[in-house]
Amino acid sequence: MIQIKHRHYPDVIVNDSLRANSTNRSCVYRNIKDNNDGYMTYIQIIKVIDEIPPVVTTQDTTVCVYSDNCLVSVVIPLSGTDNCAAASDIRFRYFIDLNATDAVYNGRLFDPTSIDQGGTQYVKDFVFLLGAPGRHVVHVVGIDNCGNADTSSFRFEIKDCKNQLPIATMASPRSSCRAMARSRSGPRTSISTAVTIVHRLRI
Repeated sequence: MIQIKHRHYPDVIVNDSLRANSTNRSCVYRNIKDNNDGYMTYIQIIKVIDEIPPVVTTQDTTVCVYSDNCLVSVVIPLSGTDNCAAASDIRFRYFIDLNATDAVYNGRLFDPTSIDQGGTQYVKDFVFLLGAPGRHVVHVVGIDNCGNADTSSFRFEIKDCKNQLPIATMASPRSSCRAMARSRSGPRTSISTAVTIVHRLRI
């Protein structure tokens, strides 16, 4: 509720009860009289200043990678609410701390010295193209039409979720093997030796 405070001089302001109506909400008219009992009208302009910031909503996000090259593209819509502006009027920009330290990641902390991307333009979505597995922190700033701003941070992790294909090496028992060798000028010779056969299996 907006309260208008002013001084009321009964001998000058004839009627102090006039209010803005549905037809002309931005103006309140006052009737003024002078010393000769003449009348004049003035227009009072009331400016309403909104100092309440919007509320930006984010949540921690984990994205799985299944491709062979371990890269993924991610698009996350940004959202927020405001007491005056519509949700579609809120402008967003974001900052990314790539491969954040454990302390920064766990606490969603803002470290201006380690910001790697973002913050240069207003957007509607968080876009992360061709990201490799890693743990990052994203700081989203929402601004309403009056310039009030709010910040919300979330953890953003890209995980390699492919099924691993371990390779097991199995050695067969040693066994004897007989081979025949013959020189060009001499008789054939029988050679016995022990060999180990190795099998490589994918599990």
